[in-house]
Amino acid sequence: MPRGGHRGRPVQPHAVHGPDAPPQRGPARDGRPGDDHAHLAAQVGKFEWGAVLPHGPRHFPVQGGVDGHPGTPLRIRVRDGSRGAGDGALARRYRGPARARRPARHPRPLWPGPNLRRMSRDVHISERAAGLTAYYFAGKLAEIRRRVAEGQDIINLGVGIPDLSPADAVVDAVRRGAGEEGAFRYQPYRGIPALTAAMAEHLCRDFGVEVPVEGIVPLLGSKEACGFLSLAHLDPGDAALVPDPGYPTYTAATRLAGGHPVPYALTEDNGHHPEPAALEALAAASEAQGQPVRLLWLNYPHMPTGEAPDPDRLTAVIAWANARGVLIVHDNPYARILNPGKPFSLLSLPGAERAVELHTLSKGHRMSGARIGFAVGAPEAVAPMFRIASQFASGMWRPLQDAAVEALTRSDGIDPANAEYAVRQAAGRALLEALGCTVRPGQVGLFLWARVPDGWTGDTLSDALLDRAHVFITPGQVFGRQGDLHLRLSLCTPLDRIREAHQRIESIALSPS
Repeated sequence: MPRGGHRGRPVQPHAVHGPDAPPQRGPARDGRPGDDHAHLAAQVGKFEWGAVLPHGPRHFPVQGGVDGHPGTPLRIRVRDGSRGAGDGALARRYRGPARARRPARHPRPLWPGPNLRRMSRDVHISERAAGLTAYYFAGKLAEIRRRVAEGQDIINLGVGIPDLSPADAVVDAVRRGAGEEGAFRYQPYRGIPALTAAMAEHLCRDFGVEVPVEGIVPLLGSKEACGFLSLAHLDPGDAALVPDPGYPTYTAATRLAGGHPVPYALTEDNGHHPEPAALEALAAASEAQGQPVRLLWLNYPHMPTGEAPDPDRLTAVIAWANARGVLIVHDNPYARILNPGKPFSLLSLPGAERAVELHTLSKGHRMSGARIGFAVGAPEAVAPMFRIASQFASGMWRPLQDAAVEALTRSDGIDPANAEYAVRQAAGRALLEALGCTVRPGQVGLFLWARVPDGWTGDTLSDALLDRAHVFITPGQVFGRQGDLHLRLSLCTPLDRIREAHQRIESIALSPS
């Protein structure tokens, strides 16, 4: 009598009791399931508990498997009291009607964890992924969440996520749109006509720029445009000029496209603006290495330095780029925040007809979670990017498009937010000066950029503040080598928390030693 039954009890492979006993079935042959397995397959819809799916030489095909995985004949219990025995044999013992079993406190996973760990070592990682690190704030926010879970009261003055709500009419537009017929269907790749028309009207009214709707590409936030534009205009081995300090995604997007980021320095000496002569030297050196420069990334008002745009300097940069055949991409998320006068657009300057500009509703309209942005420029400049983007997205959710139309056609809500940001900026400046930092006057946008006291780096001072005062301020090295001796403070935290952070800092003694 073969063994293999439950807990080593003898099993009679074809001894069956009960009125519903099936006919005898033959064993598996040539690695194929026999009739025993076919019977179990017929019972697959009657599982009381999940099949165990380890690797092994004899697999039982459970009607194509569970979630596509092959099954095995290891102790599969069905409602009629059957029990599958190991090693392919079928033992049926009538044990009466199936009884409800208490669920396991920790259900066994369908696929064993150790196998996943072993498999992960065999997965190929592309060079483009291996060459990237995770976005800084993804890791830092996880650390802050861990500290909060441990009971620390962290004041986050680092991340630029607006905490103020959008206008009420914008929120109402989302509610209305969600209840309309067709709201949850796929939407047009280039947005509904009302959206692109509102974007064109917004550019003309607020920025003084006239662009045909064919030159507007709605996006799920402007961040993804950094990747799509790089893929559209960089071949492997090409180069892109990126600001240092600057938004890290410009560098990451260049590398993902197989290109080479070439940083250009922004310092107080050059007014945080690129100089054509310096750009030409970098482009010539890159070209000598077989890496022609194809893109130039600009961002004014500038993040993180808070530098306002200088139209004369930028016009000279545009002339240089046109002569060199370099496409300018101007990232413009902070145009409506703490900027006196009319919001700035690079497209309003002479010679910028072939540039591309990125806009977003995340900052000025306080809709960062909605992920609404757009690229604008000459149709022939944005068309290649749209061809790339259409491979990755299938249109924006219709209620969000309705909300964007509402936000772009309104002017209220911006001034009240700027009044609040101005009060926060003054409180943030006092906090940084209490640390002994130097804060350049006249900064605009959503942040304050400060030089740390002697003896510190931005990284060491940021860590000391987090550990000693439970206050997080972003170290400037996140944005490039030129930021090593700086901190960036965000204005996206309520005023009372900024003042509390100030009090905490004054209550502790910080020393770089």
